[in-house]
Amino acid sequence: MSSVKSVALIGAGNMGGPMAHCLHRAGFDLLVCDTSAEIRSAFTQDGIAVTASAEDCASADAILVLVANDAQIMAVTSALAGAVLAGQHPVVCIMSTTLPGTLDKVRSTIAPAGARIVDAPISGGIVKAREGRLTVMAGGENEDVERMRPLRHLPSVSFTAARWARRPSRRCSTTFSASPVCFLPRRPLPSGSAMA
Repeated sequence: MSSVKSVALIGAGNMGGPMAHCLHRAGFDLLVCDTSAEIRSAFTQDGIAVTASAEDCASADAILVLVANDAQIMAVTSALAGAVLAGQHPVVCIMSTTLPGTLDKVRSTIAPAGARIVDAPISGGIVKAREGRLTVMAGGENEDVERMRPLRHLPSVSFTAARWARRPSRRCSTTFSASPVCFLPRRPLPSGSAMA
């Protein structure tokens, strides 16, 4: 599968907004989705494409979801599942704080449409989001996480992806500094383990 060139970011609030600006400065083909007309207007003034509909984001290579709660995550991913065209395989990155069980629901919702999922909770706060120094703990199928490599902007740094499950206790194998984000791949699950 091809790497990421176009990005849709759903939820441009305190964390998503600064991340969107970092992605825009990095030169990605960016679409920002938010229900707030005020937020959309601000991005439009900066020359960034906007929409109020999650369905419009389905054609992006990567779709970053940073909404407020699990109900919104399910609403957004359900909308995406109905809009992905045949032959498309966008990577949907769930970056919001969420329950492990929600990821199972998201996967069962979007997988039949051909979309892929990367569980990518973020850490760092608003200041680091503005500076492009967030930490992203990315996990999923190796090829899906690897497709996200362009978001790191450090092609000279080796990158190891690992399958993992979101659990209350998290141990990280490697840390990478990057801009606009950095990735913390997880330890591989034991053979036969279920993914959350």
